[in-house]
Amino acid sequence: MPQFLDEGTLYLAFVDVQPPQNLSLLFQVAEGSANPDIPLTSLSWSYLSGDEWKNLDEGKIISDTTNGLINSGIVQISLPGDASSTHTIMPSGYHWIAIEAPDNAQSVCDLVEIHPQG
Repeated sequence: MPQFLDEGTLYLAFVDVQPPQNLSLLFQVAEGSANPDIPLTSLSWSYLSGDEWKNLDEGKIISDTTNGLINSGIVQISLPGDASSTHTIMPSGYHWIAIEAPDNAQSVCDLVEIHPQG
């Protein structure tokens, strides 16, 4: 069985992507649904290259107007050239991005919708 070390993970699959490419994603959240009584989590973004998850370091997150998924906004990502669509750990044919909350996942708002090319 796979082990999940993070409290929460969101996987996003993309088709018709030609890395390196910039992605613009509109995240609509249920504003006010986050738990204000717990510390804000630090989200970690990664992409799949073959069968390895690689971090999208700060330079690859071009902008984030969601303030870490606290409010609705646009996240612009520079998907690196080694992002691939052939894998065995996730379904092939897609480019994958993962957003992970290592702890305090309830400190971010509930997602309503995600729109590509926002």
